[in-house]
Amino acid sequence: MERNFRRCRIPGVLGFVDGTLIPIKQPVEREELLVCRKGFHALNAQIICDTENHILNVLSRFNGSANDSYIWSNSSVRTELENIWANGERCWLLGDSGYPLEPWLHVPYAQNDAGPNKEIYNEFHRRARSVVERTIGLLKGRFRCLLRHRVLHYEPLKASRVINACCVLHNICTRANLELDEDQHKGEEGERQARGVPDLQGEVRRRNPLRQEAEQVRNGVALRLRR
Repeated sequence: MERNFRRCRIPGVLGFVDGTLIPIKQPVEREELLVCRKGFHALNAQIICDTENHILNVLSRFNGSANDSYIWSNSSVRTELENIWANGERCWLLGDSGYPLEPWLHVPYAQNDAGPNKEIYNEFHRRARSVVERTIGLLKGRFRCLLRHRVLHYEPLKASRVINACCVLHNICTRANLELDEDQHKGEEGERQARGVPDLQGEVRRRNPLRQEAEQVRNGVALRLRR
């Protein structure tokens, strides 16, 4: 946690979470469930990383039609963080507006939120969370079978295992300080694009009893950044 704080300057951060679409071939059964919002068959892989681009957790078994919030709500990491919070330890992940605001998962302030020092917090949050976008770019740059134009020609279960294996190999490469070559960087840059993530905070505010507690925690972090 201390290393993450030194790098991103936001206290309590354990890591960063985001989803990424991994295209696969059209499955034989229930293929409509694999069609993502961009119109192709895919798995939506949830990636959690630290400031050193190490992948701490990957959850790659969900269909492309599942959104990031749904995957998070069914993640064992969420359950573990909830238990840690219940035991009194104050720590959290950072995610984008496609995730619900929870005490252990902090997202940016929405435009209509009246939180203290909202702009300062959002800028710190944006710069800190960019590490997960870079990590995903590095992963796909190293293993080009995960790129949009390189479809995994396997059924969903085997494709999920390939994604997991690529994440393990990515960590080995990262810890060994293996650089990407020029062609790999081109692949990484070619994948970067706006994801068009929906802002789910309005819906979550209406139905999530943790929202008030989460807002208080985030407001406290925002005040600390101001000092």
